[in-house]
Amino acid sequence: MIKLYGVKPSNYYSLAKAILLEKGLAFEEVPTPPSQNEGFLQKSPMGKMPAIEVDGVYISETLAIASWAERAQPEPPLLPPVPVDAAKVIELCCHLKLDVELVARRVLPAAFFGATASDEVLATTEADLDKGMKAVARLFQGSPYAAGDSFTIADLYTFYTFGLSSSVIKKIYNKDLLAG
Repeated sequence: MIKLYGVKPSNYYSLAKAILLEKGLAFEEVPTPPSQNEGFLQKSPMGKMPAIEVDGVYISETLAIASWAERAQPEPPLLPPVPVDAAKVIELCCHLKLDVELVARRVLPAAFFGATASDEVLATTEADLDKGMKAVARLFQGSPYAAGDSFTIADLYTFYTFGLSSSVIKKIYNKDLLAG
């Protein structure tokens, strides 16, 4: 049986779990926080979550987990069958993660854990997030799904990216990240 390592508050863990559920893959949840412990580094080389274990082999990083799941369980598909369309889905996922979610994370400690963000961090985060949202807007189709006319992993990335990022940005900048 597949084992899913991580903790529920993590949007990445929740994303990996949603992918496994959408694919109809049976799995066991193993509550595991991020760690630099050597045992966990064998599962996830950077000590991050999530990670899965499949037949004694560990896979970390959500996009790698999604790629494995798509090949292990082709139905229902979470990527379009046309290679260029599948690549565009992955492209959107990358921009959501790298240019929105990870940018918003710069100020997450200030938003929720009492840390202080410098004026420079606040300014560069806001500017970079604006650029990231513009990049996502160029790729996002919404017809009716994130990457076109069928449900894909881009819809899951969109949900879990904006869930976290919107709350961080609202708290720090008092802005609605999704307002046009």
